Amino acid sequence: MNKWLPLGLLVVFIFIFFTWLTLPTPTEEIDLQDFLHTDFSGINKMEVRFGDGNRMAIEEASTINTIVATLKGIRLKKLHSQSPESVGYLYYMDISSDSQTVRYSKFVHDEHATYQSIGPKSKELDELIVKIGREKIPGLLSGIEF
Repeated sequence: MNKWLPLGLLVVFIFIFFTWLTLPTPTEEIDLQDFLHTDFSGINKMEVRFGDGNRMAIEEASTINTIVATLKGIRLKKLHSQSPESVGYLYYMDISSDSQTVRYSKFVHDEHATYQSIGPKSKELDELIVKIGREKIPGLLSGIEF
């Protein structure tokens, strides 16, 4: 009976190991709202700085509401590397209310990790911001198409 004990332990170990491999891993995703600690209420101004150096202020309530609706659907995914895969940026946006200002860009950071915006809402926001920017700044980001 003792000679079967090591074989039995090996079988149990292999079973536990393969069970562990098939367990779902926790997603390393978070809502943008949770990351920035805001519900985007009371936004009265947005300032966008594009990668080519152009700047744009947005103060129209209807435009802000459209952008906020898209921001609320954005998810972030934790990157395993501290440096993003791309170099430069399309734009970053400072979002201001009476009580706070938060910054949004494709890559956001906290003291522990770097996150990248993902999914269709991220692409939708990029397209929207560039479209609004091109209406105000002719020739903005020439060569970039969606």
